[in-house]
Amino acid sequence: RADQYLAGVLDGLTRSAAQKLLEEGRVLRRGKALKKNDKLQAGDEVAVCIPDPTPVEIMPQDIPLDVVYEDENLLILNKPQGLLCHPNGKEYIDTLIARVKRYLYERNQWSPEDSGFAPALANRIDRNTGGLVIAAKTAPALREITALIRDRKIEKFYLTVTEGIPPKAADTLTAYLHKDEKKNKVTLYDAPAPDRMACKTGYRVLDTKANRALLE
Repeated sequence: RADQYLAGVLDGLTRSAAQKLLEEGRVLRRGKALKKNDKLQAGDEVAVCIPDPTPVEIMPQDIPLDVVYEDENLLILNKPQGLLCHPNGKEYIDTLIARVKRYLYERNQWSPEDSGFAPALANRIDRNTGGLVIAAKTAPALREITALIRDRKIEKFYLTVTEGIPPKAADTLTAYLHKDEKKNKVTLYDAPAPDRMACKTGYRVLDTKANRALLE
């Protein structure tokens, strides 16, 4: 895919940044704008117009960051419920990535004046979900971590409470996901279609006592 290719060959360019360039019509093949889902073929010549960087402001206030693990390449963070991973078009100030930049800036590990790489999240979870998120400090680390996630060498586990008891103690559920890019809305369907992506969720019931207590 065009967005995956660009993120892989251009140092410092995240996949989300590549998608934005594609959405803005800044990536051309034979004079026509590419879309992120377009497939590239061997021999294709692609022209990319990268805009001048916009200034990044570091927030003056002290914002907490729950660091579970850190080394010279990455951070593993415990994101609290209610916090966005990235700006959503309405909220830009207090996000997880903003906290990461503030944290690294204070430790002289990154500066907004750096023209190369900006710290980036390798995965993200929804606003109302709390859990572990991996932040890359360098472009090589980001490429390696995202490749591990893409190749399913990093597994994701979620702990949740359900209303009622699932019919099976363990099962794998299959659905088909469609994302409306303009509305930034995801819809799940039972049947496949060309514009839907298959997704599977395996679950295992750990305990039913909490469910019974809620029902009572």
